[in-house]
Amino acid sequence: MAGSNDAARGADVSHLYKGVEISIERIGPEAAKEMLECNVDNRSPKKSALAKALEDGEWQLNGETIVFSDTGRLIDGQNRLIAVIKTGVPIDTIVVRGVRDDSQQTIDTGVKRTVADYLKMQGYKEYPRVAAMAVGLVKAREHGIERAVGKTGSGDVTVKGVLAYIDKYYDKRIKPILPRCRAVSQKFKGVPSSVIAVLADAFKRIDLESYEDFMAQLLDEREACRPVRLLRNRLEQNADSKTGKLPHRTVAALIIKAWNAYMDGEEPMRLVFAPGGAHPEPFPEISRGGR
Repeated sequence: MAGSNDAARGADVSHLYKGVEISIERIGPEAAKEMLECNVDNRSPKKSALAKALEDGEWQLNGETIVFSDTGRLIDGQNRLIAVIKTGVPIDTIVVRGVRDDSQQTIDTGVKRTVADYLKMQGYKEYPRVAAMAVGLVKAREHGIERAVGKTGSGDVTVKGVLAYIDKYYDKRIKPILPRCRAVSQKFKGVPSSVIAVLADAFKRIDLESYEDFMAQLLDEREACRPVRLLRNRLEQNADSKTGKLPHRTVAALIIKAWNAYMDGEEPMRLVFAPGGAHPEPFPEISRGGR
């Protein structure tokens, strides 16, 4: 078997990163404390099994790094450093200093960073909800509404891509529908923020006045037409269910069906979606209205 020095190598481009320093260091509790003093605007520490791994002697030099940016900020490794302090067990690890400060968004080692983690660092007050909404909206843009509202198999989106979307569209696309998304998710527990965001954004772009009226009826702020009353009943039954909530895709389909009936001026006798069985019903398209 070839040794490590015989492993295939890429082109040496270290001359392109003259400000970056890489070393292998033994970090004990005192050094870990000093490094954590540079832990500014990072995500909240996560529970992990690192401390137990250190106590059990399982730590190995494995290529993962402690990373500091070119501003001196710790951008990766806080959970490992906390484990060192907690256990008193030093670790041998690679330390990188001098990478670009915004490179933190591309790091996904140790405990996985989420969109919500980054939004919390940036000071968003409702970072879990905003993150869920943004992920849904990006999935809808890249994969379509049906895949975006599914709980699984809804398509991959990157953390960096979602953050870029938030930076570009927060004021225009997310903030305007945030109050309605919050209210619907709180009123009907089976409707996640991601689903209502995808549908609210679509409805709003079709007809702002109709969107406002539909949502006001759904939230019992105005007298509701028959399709919205049927929808409210289904969502209330789902929220109170003791046998399991409806799949997100089904919830989304029911909301779309109510919207379609509302926009087309129809008064259905019932509101159902049958995705299975011998004759599965296709996921509904959103009506632009014919009334």
